[in-house]
Amino acid sequence: MITKFLAFQIFTARANARKLLVLMLLGVALACVSLNSYALSASVDRDTISLQETFTLTLRQSGRSSDSPDLTPLQKDFEILNTQQSSQVVNINGQVDAYTDWHIALAPKKSGVFTIPALKFDGASSQPILITVQPQSQAPDSASSSVFLEVETDKDSAYVQEQILFTVRLYTAVSLNGVELQPLELNGAVVVPLDEKQYQTTLNGRPHAVVETRYAIYPQSSGKLIIPSLTYNVSTGGQRDLWSQIYGNRQNNLLRLRSEEQQLDINAMPSQFAGAPWLPARKVTLSEHWSASRDQLKVGEPVTRSITITAEGLTAGQISPLTPDNIDGLTFYPDQAQTDEQKTAEGVTGTRIETFAIVPNRSGEFTLPAITLNWWDTSANKMQTAQLPETVVNVADNPFATTPSTPINTDYPSAPVPAQAQGISPATPTIVAPIWLTIATGASVLIALIFALLYWKARRELRAIQAVYMEEKDQQSLAENTAWANLKRASAADDLPALRQALLEWAQIHWQDQNIHSLQAMGMHTDNADLRQQLRKLDEALYGGTLGEKWDTGELLQQVHACRREKRDKQREEEGLKPLYKN
Repeated sequence: MITKFLAFQIFTARANARKLLVLMLLGVALACVSLNSYALSASVDRDTISLQETFTLTLRQSGRSSDSPDLTPLQKDFEILNTQQSSQVVNINGQVDAYTDWHIALAPKKSGVFTIPALKFDGASSQPILITVQPQSQAPDSASSSVFLEVETDKDSAYVQEQILFTVRLYTAVSLNGVELQPLELNGAVVVPLDEKQYQTTLNGRPHAVVETRYAIYPQSSGKLIIPSLTYNVSTGGQRDLWSQIYGNRQNNLLRLRSEEQQLDINAMPSQFAGAPWLPARKVTLSEHWSASRDQLKVGEPVTRSITITAEGLTAGQISPLTPDNIDGLTFYPDQAQTDEQKTAEGVTGTRIETFAIVPNRSGEFTLPAITLNWWDTSANKMQTAQLPETVVNVADNPFATTPSTPINTDYPSAPVPAQAQGISPATPTIVAPIWLTIATGASVLIALIFALLYWKARRELRAIQAVYMEEKDQQSLAENTAWANLKRASAADDLPALRQALLEWAQIHWQDQNIHSLQAMGMHTDNADLRQQLRKLDEALYGGTLGEKWDTGELLQQVHACRREKRDKQREEEGLKPLYKN
């Protein structure tokens, strides 16, 4: 009996061991699948630099990780100056996503065109990126100064409404405590801010920090376009080296830097575009989408056709609307167009989506004519044509599109039947009311109807006003919440330039003032001394490097949160209902 019992125990142990081994292998397989599912993406803040400049490579992995990818392949063509790692968790509509970012500061070793190779981490691989490194440029005339400005336009002449890229660069070899740039405003031109970048460069063997601001300008009339000199208000902390790590007490110097005025020749549009839409762009494309197959349409059933116009170098407002031709047998119902703009280093790319609901009125085959859009190629300096070919649609009969006619009753009696024969008693005499009573009754009814109509109209207008007010309030609250989320995200990533931009966007929404373009202007809108102090520290960390890792962005976030809470409490107090009875 003991032998059988021991044999049974050994058999059970072996079975449990096999089960445990299977579970372990399954767990390892699932872990491998999970690791391979983590995506690894790569991006750079600039893909064209000069030999003396630096740029930042950002690697992003889905999920959270404490390890780091192997950066050895980068050392072939670049020097690794610094690496920072950050993690963040984003909650969008209840879906939680986690990311891990690595920000790698790189400097090229020589000029030419190089490829950032695909980097591998946890079974995932990033995409390769091309980087163009230009030879070292000649230093500006003011390079001997510690702080100076440089402006640049991508062309000396342009056509009316053609995009002009205008760049302002602030060079500094000393620490800065604050920087405020005068907004670019032009008469007779539309100005679209693009982006602001910060990087390092070397001029005459001396390191400089660069703040680069770029605009897209669209002149609205021919002749001379004058871009006035811009003013930078700069607060310096003395003439010490930018990367010095020891800072003593010193008095700030206030500088007012002015850029050089620029003049460009603006040409009128070519004569062949007289009376036609004028689209000066780098590239224009047309595409379409149908909500159903064009060979399966039926009478009375609508189908939607969406036409997308994409123009590189134009804003969405410059793209002219499309007007479809009338076709016998088809009825067109245009919807409100949707527009969008994307801002890149090359300028603005505008998109306009025209949507039409088409209802066939009869069966048959219909040909929609080709859609042609002439545009001016600013790169080749000639007219080009974007076209959608003609489209054939087939419409079939729809048995449910028509309603059967009402049958006519022909069963009439041959002769009228007397009332007595039907068992109906003879009619009694009718009493006629006086005419004045009839008029008075009708007038009373009419007045009552008028008052009811006015009351209904007033209530409808009041509801409309309340709806508009609530919609504007909701939109403002949504925009403020989005800006606050961007602010927290930049603080968590310790991205100071993004933190400054998010602060300015939040301040413009919070105080309803679009003229807040600097942290100094933001500080003028609040009585919170702690918040103003944190704003000054952010300026010093951005442009002076005096604080480095000693400054915690969390204190700034707390002061902004206190400002939000103060405004929210004030709104609740103003909108709260008064008590019915006083105590």
